[in-house]
Amino acid sequence: MATYQCPNTGEKYTVNTLNRKLKSDSAFAAFFSAQMKLAVAGDKEAQACIDSYYEPSDSEMQSLGIPSSDWSVMRKCTDSGSLLAPIAGEGTSEATTQR
Repeated sequence: MATYQCPNTGEKYTVNTLNRKLKSDSAFAAFFSAQMKLAVAGDKEAQACIDSYYEPSDSEMQSLGIPSSDWSVMRKCTDSGSLLAPIAGEGTSEATTQR
């Protein structure tokens, strides 16, 4: 069983690769979800942890319709929560979950 740590010293995940990793690796999904909950609640260490795992590509940001002026804020999922939270299953609505 893999052990995940903060900060991440390995691969960073894009929106798509993170989505696949969360679906295919239940241990990672549990770890990431716990960190995401702490980060959304304002835990700075958890925010840094999440950011160490997550780096959406420019093409993903563009394809999601995010203006380039907002990319730096949206790349840090815990600053806004609106890009990563639905992928991680945190605080999503029915419509967002079905995308």
